[in-house]
Amino acid sequence: MDDHLVQALVLVGLALVNAGDTWGLGRRWSSLGLVRRFPVLR
Repeated sequence: MDDHLVQALVLVGLALVNAGDTWGLGRRWSSLGLVRRFPVLR
C-alpha cells in the first residue's frame, strides 16, 4: 500500500472518533459561536 493512502485513512479515522476533543483544541473550537451556528465546521 502507498504510504499516502495509509496516512489518509489514519486522518479520517482520527476525525471520525473526534480525537481533537482529547488531544487538541476540539472543545475550545466547538464552543465558538460560529461553529455552533454552522455545525459543519465541527
